[in-house]
Amino acid sequence: MKERRYKITGMSCAACSSRVEKAVSKGIINGYGDGTLRPENAITRIEALVLSSRCLPELESISDPVYFKDVPDWAKSDIARLSSAGLLEDTEDGFLGAFDKMTVSEVKELIDWLPTD
Repeated sequence: MKERRYKITGMSCAACSSRVEKAVSKGIINGYGDGTLRPENAITRIEALVLSSRCLPELESISDPVYFKDVPDWAKSDIARLSSAGLLEDTEDGFLGAFDKMTVSEVKELIDWLPTD
C-alpha cells in the first residue's frame, strides 16, 4: 500500500504537528482530497464522529445502523459503526447535522466516549 503524504497547513504548534502526523500514521486522519490537512480549521460534526469511530476499532454492534440523510459517502461506514454500537440515535427529521460545527459541549461528550488507555 502506498503511503500518503499530506501538507499540513495552518499549524502553529510544533508539538501539535507531531500529534497530527501520528494520527495520520495510525489511519485516524486521512486529510482532504487535495492532499492537505487543516488541523486549525473548525471541525464539523461528521469529521469529529468519523475520527471517533476510527479511535474505537473494537465497537460491538448491538443494533441495526441508523442511516442519516446528510451523511456523505466517505463517512457512511464510520457513522453506521457508531450507530450500530448505540452511540448515535435516529433523529426525528433523519438528519445528523453532519456539516454543523462542533460545540464545546459536543466535543466534551465525544471525548467521554473515547478510551482512556
